[in-house]
Amino acid sequence: MTLSPSATMSLDEAAAVVLASSPEPDVLANAIRTIASALDGTSGVERKRQLTAQLGLSSGPIVDLLGQSGSPGFHDDICKILAHFLDVMSTDQIVSQFEALFLTGIQHPQASVRILVLQALEVLFDRTAAGAQEPYLPSVDLMTLILYSLEFSELRVASKIAGYLVKICAHPQGSERLFGCIAEPFEQLLTCSETIKFRVYDLAAQLSAVSSEAYERINQSGVLLQLIEELGSDDVLSQMAVLELFTAMAGHSLVFLRRSGALARLALAVQDGNFDDIDAVLLKSAILKFFSAIAAEQENLIESFESEYRLLDSIEKYLDCDRLELQESAVVFLGNAVSTEAGIRLLVARPSLLGNFAYTVKRSSGSLRIHCIKALSCILSATDDASTHAVYREVRALLDMVKTLQADLRSAFDETRIPAYALTKSIAAHRWGLEELSQHPDFLTFLLDRSMDTSHSGKEWRFAIAQTVVAHNAVQTLFDPAVLGQFRQYVKQGPFSMPLVPHVAFESA
Repeated sequence: MTLSPSATMSLDEAAAVVLASSPEPDVLANAIRTIASALDGTSGVERKRQLTAQLGLSSGPIVDLLGQSGSPGFHDDICKILAHFLDVMSTDQIVSQFEALFLTGIQHPQASVRILVLQALEVLFDRTAAGAQEPYLPSVDLMTLILYSLEFSELRVASKIAGYLVKICAHPQGSERLFGCIAEPFEQLLTCSETIKFRVYDLAAQLSAVSSEAYERINQSGVLLQLIEELGSDDVLSQMAVLELFTAMAGHSLVFLRRSGALARLALAVQDGNFDDIDAVLLKSAILKFFSAIAAEQENLIESFESEYRLLDSIEKYLDCDRLELQESAVVFLGNAVSTEAGIRLLVARPSLLGNFAYTVKRSSGSLRIHCIKALSCILSATDDASTHAVYREVRALLDMVKTLQADLRSAFDETRIPAYALTKSIAAHRWGLEELSQHPDFLTFLLDRSMDTSHSGKEWRFAIAQTVVAHNAVQTLFDPAVLGQFRQYVKQGPFSMPLVPHVAFESA
């Protein structure tokens, strides 16, 4: 049988070419492409198994083809086929047919081959770590090569490496194997280009977020100290990249950052009043994002942060400035930092800051308005009735909140409607909030009308609000009995109940 390199092949013809002793390279590439396309279009493990069995194909001959030269597309198609084989092969089959490929494949010049190796390792780990047996882990030599592959030119390889290593890092034995190999590759890679160096930093940040133990091991490697040094860079983009990494580590890095003096340096940068330099503005915004992440992770830090770093002074300045980036960052920080009992008391104790925040809510529009509504919903979710009422009164003095909420809840856009639902729920959780809502019967009727929002999320939010109303022990003294009865019926019917619509059938003439 002679086939043209570009001829359309049947699957049987393609399989015959692959199994032939020495097919023409172009014909072989065409056959591999045909099989890869067929498997891509086949869903389900059993159907893939049936197809490969019908064609008489096994993974062994396909793996052997990786040693042949060819275009990048040729190796990509081979890897697509082998990735499908990973779905249908047993663990023992994968080990016997792929293991010899690991050391050479992770050094292959084609990205698709390196990614295939990582896919196979991940499949083996997932299958073995889930059972009582020892998890399948790469050898020390292979783990070292995986770490050095962070410098491979294509970013998708580094991304796949990070995903795999984060997964095995969560397993005690995987963590030991990884951190037993990490020191030398990290040391070498950190002397490479800025791109490679930040890949190492990014992997370190992801690994440190896995657990406190992983964070300590990363800290011992010295990578975090180098990250601190990067904060002193003259390149604002490098500084912002470092801040993004520390933001990702917010749950574990606080003690280190405090002891190293990094938090004090960042707080000092926030206090700088330069709002004209765009680089300075972007850096301040990134720093506030970082502090917001810490506040969200660890709720009770605001008092100590305020006594040490005086962040609220800077927040007040940012609310007053004309830089949208800084206004939004300040509002997000308030939403995260003062939504606790201690935090909201700090806000109420600073009338000028509270007044500036209320004025920002009133004058906001677009993305800033959405951030304001989100922040206000977080702040009013605190359980301190007196403090939350004080915040609400400050905003209510400048803005008809219920009227504004009703307009936002009618929005066609989720990014406007959902924060408004969250704010309504926060208000309804307080006695003063129920009293406020009871004075707006039109708004309550609107909330009870299921036809006003037929989206799945809208139904869930309206139900959550109704539950909050009914659950409050003061609602019986504040709501009209008939209205309260409607809310109770709403809760009883559930979030997705629809009113019955009568239909009249006419007899045919």
